[in-house]
Amino acid sequence: MGAFSQSATRTFPSYKALDTLAFDLGTAVNNQNALGSDANGAAGGPVFNLPGTESGAASTISLAITDRARFAAAAAGNGSSDDTNLETMLQLQTQAIAGGTTPSNYYSSFVSALGTSLPGLSREYGTAGVPDAVADAARLTLCREPE
Repeated sequence: MGAFSQSATRTFPSYKALDTLAFDLGTAVNNQNALGSDANGAAGGPVFNLPGTESGAASTISLAITDRARFAAAAAGNGSSDDTNLETMLQLQTQAIAGGTTPSNYYSSFVSALGTSLPGLSREYGTAGVPDAVADAARLTLCREPE
């Protein structure tokens, strides 16, 4: 596994990209939710628990809201039946918030870079070993300690 780990860091795209995506998107959602009010009229709070920096965000991000009534769908002061803040939050998907591009484009670039790295894995591990190598890399990424 140690040899694979060294090879994965050479062959796979930077997994810091996943940290960037999780942190940037989570921060944008949290910031937008804070601008609204929830079903009880209270100011919105964080939707996601995030680390203080983007390092390790992909492996540590978690939901901060467990009660859907705490989701701030309404614009502040517009009453609980309003969904203006939710509509604004949905527009985050078309904004350049993840590494200077939209979340979908950012993730697509990461997946594309991962796909491009597969031929290198085939050379190192043989075609039959590629699925295992990708699974091992995913486990290393998700189980790694934050930097």
